[in-house]
Amino acid sequence: MTMLKDNCSGMFESCKIKHYPRLDTVLFVENTIKESEESLTRTGLYRKLSGRVMYSTVNIILAYLFDSGKILFDKNKKIVWIYNPQAMAEFAKRKRLVLKRMRKLNFMTRKHKKHTLS
Repeated sequence: MTMLKDNCSGMFESCKIKHYPRLDTVLFVENTIKESEESLTRTGLYRKLSGRVMYSTVNIILAYLFDSGKILFDKNKKIVWIYNPQAMAEFAKRKRLVLKRMRKLNFMTRKHKKHTLS
């Protein structure tokens, strides 16, 4: 599920976005979320950015961070930072752990007909 409204099928697919945020803006919002002492809502984050980033740009960046698995929203609509690369690196060092790549299933290229749910 993507966080963008306007009936978007993917993160940015079929959305009418006039411009995309620059990398420095995305990193600025990421750092603000990570370094925040309390959980913020969308409007709280926008206020904390103090007008340096437009509200629509904040929403696009939040949609990107949600779709990339870096943030979640709790039941009170507060932003929760969940991305932790150090913990993932420690987890990957375990001897009993076997890492496998997930194979993408592309139903459009299979030879048989596509099944539909009734």
